Amino acid sequence: MTQTDPTFDEQRAELGHLLGLDAPVSREVLLGSLHDPTYASNLLTCRNTPALLQPLLGRPPAGTTVPADAPSQAALLQQLGESMLRWGRAAFAYADDDTYRARLAACDTCEHKQAAGETLLHKLANFVVSNTAVCGLCQCLVEKKARVQTERCPAAALDRPGFNRWDQTLAEESS
Repeated sequence: MTQTDPTFDEQRAELGHLLGLDAPVSREVLLGSLHDPTYASNLLTCRNTPALLQPLLGRPPAGTTVPADAPSQAALLQQLGESMLRWGRAAFAYADDDTYRARLAACDTCEHKQAAGETLLHKLANFVVSNTAVCGLCQCLVEKKARVQTERCPAAALDRPGFNRWDQTLAEESS
């Protein structure tokens, strides 16, 4: 998510309005309120008391930043749409259980597997799936991506040149 992402800027403006401010809240304040429910509650509780609200706005929780190179909501939505189109063309086929387990095993040992990001789509995923681990290369939900037959791992295999970590040839990446 970038600062120029309209969705993110709209969320900053909406929170600023909700708190009675004349301007959007900072990037850090919005991320802090999404990441820390206690902080969000304190903001709302103090919204009518500027003497209490201002210190909260000046010191959002640490560790709630989004990397500058994180994909925007629009990029994630486009990627999701393209994936759904490929899957639909394959009659919404799922990978068989053995393939699914092998893919998950490959992802479990991959250095790119990480906790879901702070994007709205990743936050919404918490309501749909129990394990929201994502691939750090493509930002897809690991368990969902591994289940869909038409999906491909974006990471090259460490021990097999020309293959990805799901044992698919890299030459097929363009198909």
